[in-house]
Amino acid sequence: MKKTLLAVAALTALSTAHADYNNFLQQPEQPYVGIDYQVAQIDNGSEVELGSVLVRAGTQFASNIGVEVQASIGVQDDEFTNQNGTKSTAENRGSYGIFLRPSYMLGGGLNVYALAGANYNDIQVITNGDKENGYGTAFAAGAGLTFMITPTVHVGAEYMQYDSDVQAVNAGLRFMF
Repeated sequence: MKKTLLAVAALTALSTAHADYNNFLQQPEQPYVGIDYQVAQIDNGSEVELGSVLVRAGTQFASNIGVEVQASIGVQDDEFTNQNGTKSTAENRGSYGIFLRPSYMLGGGLNVYALAGANYNDIQVITNGDKENGYGTAFAAGAGLTFMITPTVHVGAEYMQYDSDVQAVNAGLRFMF
């Protein structure tokens, strides 16, 4: 009889702990900050690849809907041959944006989300010493996944489409508080 009561008590404790863990996973996302490395590709008739360090901050303001801001600084420029056959350099001068972020917890610490908003990119193209600024604000959208390593540390990856000719892949860490 004691063994049966002990087994029932242990199972009850385990199921309660599991329910608490699942409740934690289903709660709205906490405010967070993150840092990513971003590789962007520009399709302008020739492939241009740029690298950035991207920082982000966001929070959930309703069930499954949040807001996120991002800013990046360019750390990798690229040389390319333009449509006239002339060598040019694309200088990555960074970007910033604000996004609506719907998300859904799949379970097991895996979260899927989408981003849609406005983003400002600043890229300078230098050809034979002449500088041409390629900057502006445009609609941006993407999707990503995060995986919870601990309740306060998540790892994430996402794909973004900035404007009609700039695609990027990001990977990094998110820190919840």
